[in-house]
Amino acid sequence: MAEAHRNDDENNLVVIEVGAQSARQCLLAAQAKFHTHCVEPSPKSFKQMQREIYRELEVEAAAAAAAAAAENVNTNNHDRGGENSEILTTSSGRFIHLYNAAAGSESGKTLDFFTTGGTGDHVGEFDMWNMKPGKMPDEFPPEKRGEVIKVPSIKMDDLILYNKVQPFELQIMNHPKLGKGNKKKAKAFFPPPPKIDQVFALKIDTQGFEPSVFSGLSESIEQHKIQYIMTEYWPKGMDLIGGQF
Repeated sequence: MAEAHRNDDENNLVVIEVGAQSARQCLLAAQAKFHTHCVEPSPKSFKQMQREIYRELEVEAAAAAAAAAAENVNTNNHDRGGENSEILTTSSGRFIHLYNAAAGSESGKTLDFFTTGGTGDHVGEFDMWNMKPGKMPDEFPPEKRGEVIKVPSIKMDDLILYNKVQPFELQIMNHPKLGKGNKKKAKAFFPPPPKIDQVFALKIDTQGFEPSVFSGLSESIEQHKIQYIMTEYWPKGMDLIGGQF
């Protein structure tokens, strides 16, 4: 969808993915020049998203450097400095903004979150396979039983309307090619996002927690800030989570 409606004029249009799990769709939207805000609570999935993004941006940077060399163009960026400047000039990094949190009805809350690092991670502690409260049965392998952790919550209205939520630093300063602790390069590679004017597309997939996510979106919807909304609809999951929150 983002590719079909590329934002080549770089207007301040935004794509938001709530419950990302993978970086694939975030990258596609960023490559179409939409400022792309990706929200993922699971620390395991979030770290995997970071790795996917690093790999893709390095591929972009290598391609840009090769093209510049073929045209005999000097691509050194002395302001951003040093031997790693070709990575900092990649086009997609400045459009990607990540949030390691759960979208919900309020910002600043702490929520129970079941995680294996897979596609079935969800807010609350319940057995999604048997659709009942409680932990996963012991007969399930450890990788499916997962663990329940605490995650912070953000209200999407606070992001869309009030610019109160800042993206998680992508920890690019810990990336081996940029050098540990280099915050100046981190800001150059992933600058702060501009204020949101209009959301082109919002995708929500939160394994039954969608009503709480929409509760935190009511003002944005009322003010017609979102053009398209795509969401998963899972009544059983909503009923089960609704009994816990």
